Amino acid sequence: MNPPALTKIELFKLDIPWKEPFRVSLGVITTAHNILVRMHTSDGLTGLGEASPLSFISASTQATDFAAGIMLAQLLVGKNPLAIAARLD
Repeated sequence: MNPPALTKIELFKLDIPWKEPFRVSLGVITTAHNILVRMHTSDGLTGLGEASPLSFISASTQATDFAAGIMLAQLLVGKNPLAIAARLD
């Protein structure tokens, strides 16, 4: 039996307005500008993940995370999602 493979990776920009502004010492957040990731495998499984970049903390933005996600998706499609150590290498 062949190991499962990633067949498709979808990325979506997900903008979530806060009911009230979220204040931290570095700034105020009124909307979460996240990325939703949906991965599909050859054996019919689907997985979801989310990235929540905060530019004033990590210097990453929704745009940079989305672009990086597209590049990583191209590298991962066709690979075994269960071979985690190999995917991290």
